[in-house]
Amino acid sequence: MPDIMRKLVKGTFRTWAEFCAAVKAVSDDEIDTAVAEERRISAVEDESKRLRAQLQARQSPTAPLRTAFGGFNINRPRPSAAPPLSEAQFFQGGTMGANNIMSGFQPTRGATPVPTPHSTPIQCAPTFRANHLRHADLSANTKDMVHYPDTPEGQVAYQAQILAWKTANPHKYKGGDEYAPYPLTPGTLSVGVGECHTCGLRHPMGTPHLRANIDPFETNYRRIAGHIIRTSRNTPATPKPANVQYIAAAPEYLAYLSHYNEEQGNGDGPAV
Repeated sequence: MPDIMRKLVKGTFRTWAEFCAAVKAVSDDEIDTAVAEERRISAVEDESKRLRAQLQARQSPTAPLRTAFGGFNINRPRPSAAPPLSEAQFFQGGTMGANNIMSGFQPTRGATPVPTPHSTPIQCAPTFRANHLRHADLSANTKDMVHYPDTPEGQVAYQAQILAWKTANPHKYKGGDEYAPYPLTPGTLSVGVGECHTCGLRHPMGTPHLRANIDPFETNYRRIAGHIIRTSRNTPATPKPANVQYIAAAPEYLAYLSHYNEEQGNGDGPAV
C-alpha cells in the first residue's frame, strides 16, 4: 500500500473486509491534501539539500579558486571566423555593400554633398591679470559696500545683502572675488588687515578661533581680496635702483691695449 494511504488508513483490522472498508472510507479530498503535503515536504527537503551544499562549498578552502576559475573552459570551442569579403561585396556598383559597417555613412548616389560648416574658434580670456588691475576692480566694486555692525538691524541688513549677492551671482559656486565682493559678516574685521579667513577676527595662528566659522563664500572672498591688498602693499610704485659696488670696463681694442685694465667705481667700498 502507498505511504500516503498508510498515513490515512489508521487502526488495526481483523479481517480483509474491515480493511477494505477503511480504505474505501478515505475521501478524495483527504488524498489530495496528503499528496500536496508530501510534495511540499519534498520541496523543502530538496531546498535544504541545495543550501547545505552551497554552505559546504563556501566553507571549503578551495571555494575562492573554484569561483575565480568558474568562468574558464579549456575545451571551449573557438567561434568560426567569418569568411573574407570580396571587393564586390564591399563596393557594389560604386557604392558600399549592405554588409559593410560603413555603408550608413556613404551619401546616396546623386545627392549633393552638404558643406561642413566652419566652426568659429572660441577665444578664452587669459586667467592671469596684473595685480594693479585686480586691485582697481576690487576698489571700484567695494566703494559702495557696507559692512554692518553686529546688531539686530545689522544682521537683518546682512541677510538681505547675502540674498542680493546670490541672486546676482548664481554661477559663482566658490564665493566672492574682486568682481563680486561678498558681504562681510557683522562684527568681523575688514579684509586685508591680517584677519583669520575662517572666523573673520585676528588671533595668533594655531590658536582657537574667536567666533563661529563664517560663510565659506566669505572665506574665499577674504583670501582673494587679502592676497590682492597684500601684494599691492608690498609692490613699490617705481622700482628701486640697484646698488652698484663694482664696475669693470674692458677696452674696445684688446689687440692694441692687451695690458690695459681700468677699474671704475669705488672697489669694495660702500654703495654709490
